[in-house]
Amino acid sequence: MENKFSALIIDDSAEVRIILTRILKNFGFDRIDSAENGRSGVEKAKLSKPDIVVLDGIMPEMDGLRALPEIKKESPTTVVVMCSSLTDKARILKFKEAGADFYILKPFDREKVEDVMKQAIEIVEHRPRRV
Repeated sequence: MENKFSALIIDDSAEVRIILTRILKNFGFDRIDSAENGRSGVEKAKLSKPDIVVLDGIMPEMDGLRALPEIKKESPTTVVVMCSSLTDKARILKFKEAGADFYILKPFDREKVEDVMKQAIEIVEHRPRRV
């Protein structure tokens, strides 16, 4: 599967970044970047305006809930997939209200992650192209 999409993985766990990078490579992403916290993730997102961001909810320096609106402000068409071990429905609703397109629960179910990525790619494929 070959495409010209880019992704940014923002997670403080190196292991999670590696797992997600492997999954995204299987989907043919031609550019995958990563950041270890929300603050550096926001800066990378501003520069690269990725098609898809996978964003951890709980991180040092800046959590996902604070990073998400900044990412969406810079690039409103970026598809954001939140991932967290949080199961609190009120917190998940806050992620959705802040602009998250999808939510994946940690620890990951590979099938669920792949299903969400397929849906995210479909959104990216059908949105107007950026200039």
